[in-house]
Parts: sequence; structure tokens; C-alpha cells
Amino acid sequence: MKNTDHIQDLLESPLFNEWANSGFGQSHTFTSSSLYLNSSPESIQLARTLKSSLTFKSANSLDLRKRSNLIKNIHQNIELSTKSSNKQTAKSFSFVKLGSIAASFLILIAVAFTLNTNTDSFYATSVNEVLTQELVDGSVVTLNANSSIQTIGKWKGINPRKVKLQNAALFKVTKGTLFSVETDLVTVDVLGTEFFVDSDDEEVTVTVKSGKVKVSPIGEADSQAQILEAGDKVIYSKISGIVKSKIESSEIDDELAWIDGEVVFDNTNFRELKKLLEERYGKTVTVHPSLLSSKRAIDGTFPLKSLPTLLNLIETTLDLQINYTGDTVNITYKEIK
Repeated sequence: MKNTDHIQDLLESPLFNEWANSGFGQSHTFTSSSLYLNSSPESIQLARTLKSSLTFKSANSLDLRKRSNLIKNIHQNIELSTKSSNKQTAKSFSFVKLGSIAASFLILIAVAFTLNTNTDSFYATSVNEVLTQELVDGSVVTLNANSSIQTIGKWKGINPRKVKLQNAALFKVTKGTLFSVETDLVTVDVLGTEFFVDSDDEEVTVTVKSGKVKVSPIGEADSQAQILEAGDKVIYSKISGIVKSKIESSEIDDELAWIDGEVVFDNTNFRELKKLLEERYGKTVTVHPSLLSSKRAIDGTFPLKSLPTLLNLIETTLDLQINYTGDTVNITYKEIK
């Protein structure tokens, strides 16, 4: 591994932190920066590990200055350890120095882990990215693209454990754990189950794959709460309230196809297509008004990983004209020549 100063430089670099917040994607500008190119893979990997361990939002969280001071203190301890061993042979000196460095960073990671189990942690995905993250209680969350969760409060020895969700995620909650998911519109309370939540400012969809959950609209009377079991699905909006339905396991699998990089369109209209493209890829999508009001629908399984491929398949399948430039997608009828 290169000099440990490289790790400190990485952690203090605004560009590195932007890269971390974007999910460490290889297309980020940081991967072509001189700092990235001049740092060893080992240094970069350790910096990523440290950054991930120290990524949380809380009034008590370590800011960049405190983290920098903590690492500088570690460096000072390394220097003291190596100076005290000057009388040893060069070979012994090498082992002492490496041992001090390894021990110091293990201490830092241990401190970060301890802080994470007692403060808010934050995980997010960027455009067209899926992230699976195990939480400290053993529960597992899989975030869809452009989504995030934040653990709320102290989790160590605390029940129920709460997370704040933006957009969409699949949760697999450890059995026996009281677990609560908060969105802008509803709270979902669970006890050992697997369920999917898809939320935005106007509507929340909750689908239960196994176990049982309670969905409570925020600001509504408790009588509005719904108990859902495996195969149950509710859609809640402030306008229409709660609409509950029963769906087959195959339909649930279709809803979760994004985990495998696919989307299943089943009589999907162009308003729903527009919403998917905007939420998943962060694009501005315009659709011809006639298409938005038409009864034409999209069916079939399509790949999600490449937006140009997806648009090309939709264009060919539905005989449309789709122009994709930068952050703008325009869907209209095919020109007649």
C-alpha cells in the first residue's frame, strides 16, 4: 500500500466525497483525476471502506475536520511507534511500522462501526444503480435507482428500529425485529417480513412478499391503517386514499424485476413510462399529448441497464420516434416519409 497520506488526501478530497455520495460509479469524473490515478488500488479501497463506515447524518456525526484530525492523530501514533523502534534492525522496523499502521486503521474502523451502530446511517443510489445493504440488525435493504434510506436514532438495543425512505426499496427484515419504514405519506410497521415500498410526493405503493405489515397514513386517524399479509398490495394517495388489492406471486416478481436489471411492462401506459424514465434515469421526458391520452400500452420484459438500448427497443416495438439528447428524451409518433 502507498503512503497512508494518500488515504487522508482521498478522504479530504471534495471530488472523492462526491464520488462516494454517487455510489462509487466508474463513470464519475473522480476516476480520471490525478489523485485517483496516483493512488494505489489498496489505498482507494481502504478509503472507500473508511468513507462507507463513516457515512451517516446526525448532529453528533464526525465532520470532515474531525475525521481529518482523527487520521492525523493516527499518523502521529505511527511516527511515535516507529521512532521508538529505531534501535531495531531494518527488518524489525519494517514489521513494527506495518503493524502500527494496520492496528491504527483497525481502531479507526472499529470506532466508525461503533458510531454507526448508535447514530444515523445514510445509504443512497444514483442514476440507474441498485444497491443491496445489510443493516446492523441483520435486515437487508435493496435500493432501487435514485433512492435512499436513513436510519433514525440509536439502533443498538433499541426496538422498534426506524428508517426514512425516499423513492423505492425492497426490505427483508430479520425475524423478531420490530422495524418501521417512514415515507412522506405513510409509515410501514413490520415484524420479520419481506416487502417492497415505492414512494414519491403524491403516492406510495406497499407490496408484501412474506409476513405481515401495518400501513398507517401520516396525519390520518388510526382507523385508516391497513394490515397487509403476503400477496397484499396497497396504493395510498392523499386524493384517493387507500386502495387495497390482492396480487399473485408472479406479479410481485414482475414488480421486483429491477433487482435483476429488468422492467416488466404489463399494459403500461405512456404516463407510467414517462414516470419510470424520469425517476430511474433522471431525465426530462416529453411525450406527445396524443400518446399520453391514448389507450396504447406497452407489454414485455425490457433491460434497464442501458437507457439507449431500452429506448431503442421501445421505439422499434411500438413504431415510435424517440429522440434522446443529453438529459432530454422526446417520445412522439414516427414521421411518415
